[in-house]
Amino acid sequence: MIRIVFAVLAAGALSGCVQPDGLDPTVLNRYQEQMAARGPQVRDAQDGLGLLRPSPVASLPRLAVTPGGKDRPAVVRLTLDEAVLRALANNADIRVESFSPAIAREDMQAAAAEFDYVLFGGWSRVKDDRRTDSSFGGGQTRTREASAGVKQKTVTGATWSAEYTWNRTWDNSGFHTLTNRYEPTLVASVTQPLLRD
Repeated sequence: MIRIVFAVLAAGALSGCVQPDGLDPTVLNRYQEQMAARGPQVRDAQDGLGLLRPSPVASLPRLAVTPGGKDRPAVVRLTLDEAVLRALANNADIRVESFSPAIAREDMQAAAAEFDYVLFGGWSRVKDDRRTDSSFGGGQTRTREASAGVKQKTVTGATWSAEYTWNRTWDNSGFHTLTNRYEPTLVASVTQPLLRD
């Protein structure tokens, strides 16, 4: 029995957790990351999504402003290239779209988290008092149960788990020689769904 448990745990360890940093990004993802890193917008945050700040004025060419007089307004002279550059640098749609690579990266991490180990456990206590008219039947029962385990989903869709459960039952029945009964249980299981899309 112990060999089977170790074999199941070894198989689970070999399947491993999928680390988001260990994913091999495609050429398109690498290109998107490089473009986001070289973009004209500067982020406030060091990691993840941060607020976008306008481009520093030093990175844009200085405007040629002709001062106006009393009767005429000031004139700003722009070349076509300068106008396009300023329009792109301050475009709200481009700012919104600049979040897409970081959002896609977070989505990849969420998808990879489906294959992480999951630790689970629980504890319960049940107290049952019943009226009885028999001196042998007893009317009081106390049950305590604690369980802990680990499970993981594999890339094939299978789920393996190992769980240890400890159960303690006490009653005042005259039929049992021991008033306290203990029942430890170790369960290892592998579930593989079949005939699914």
